[in-house]
Amino acid sequence: MSNEQMEQFVAEHLSIVPRNWRSRFDALPLDKKVSKIHFYIDMQQMKANAMERNKLENRVKELFIKRNATTEEVVKVIDMCKEYIQSTKEQEITKLQDEIERLTHLKNALEAN
Repeated sequence: MSNEQMEQFVAEHLSIVPRNWRSRFDALPLDKKVSKIHFYIDMQQMKANAMERNKLENRVKELFIKRNATTEEVVKVIDMCKEYIQSTKEQEITKLQDEIERLTHLKNALEAN
């Protein structure tokens, strides 16, 4: 890279540099700035990859593969997920009904005054 290209690269990616490292970063020579920015870009990619691997659906898939899950076991997990969805819906409906009752009671109390 030429000096112009390195300066442009640093200017384009300056937002990647953490604020607490900014003063130290500014003191670095241009080639070190470029390598530091590449380091920060690599760290962001590693962080994004880790976040992707730790998503629930990817963890479950990994577990299925690791344990050589049979079709029957997968069907049981699917049934469990369906039950979880149903119970969560019921809980949400109950919470919403309670909130509606609370707000109706407040409305009636305010209208009474």
